[in-house]
Amino acid sequence: SLLSVLTEPSRFLGRLEDLQLVANLEHSIPVMRKDFLVHPYQVSEARHHGANGVLIILAILDEGQIRAMIQRALDHGMFVLLEAFTKKELHLATNMLNVFADNSEQLLIGVNCRDLNTLEVNFSNFEKLAADLPNRAMCVAESGVYNLNDLQRVIEMGFGSALIGTALMQSNNPTTKLHEMKHFARKAMVARP
Repeated sequence: SLLSVLTEPSRFLGRLEDLQLVANLEHSIPVMRKDFLVHPYQVSEARHHGANGVLIILAILDEGQIRAMIQRALDHGMFVLLEAFTKKELHLATNMLNVFADNSEQLLIGVNCRDLNTLEVNFSNFEKLAADLPNRAMCVAESGVYNLNDLQRVIEMGFGSALIGTALMQSNNPTTKLHEMKHFARKAMVARP
């Protein structure tokens, strides 16, 4: 489990202060900065505000920027969620596991089904990319998981984790919803062949 905190101010009304507030709460759950990060300084900024990890969106960076941002995160002892939308980006993320082989356990591979431009969700993106998921990394289904059926489907596709936000934010009882989804996921993961 981890807590993802949006810090992007203009589209999602997030703030770095929100990250720091969550990071300072008494809990042992890692906290990740979720934003459109484009410079290693922003990784250091995330660490300064208490983040244990960062989201790196591959679609908005070139390979040199990606390597620099991963290296900065590793230098700070942070984990990195590499977010892919396309097969090409997923292959790039998988290549980063090789480039950073000594620290590959700190790299998570995410597939997002939310279009960055329209913000619309297309669940079939998970299905399209599932066959290319690397088996040597934790693979995360990002966006589009709203209920237990969605969770079951991504687990069956080979994802080992899911980033769930909207479903919790729209729930009348997010704590109960979270516990229900975590319990279901644990059982489904054990039952997965």
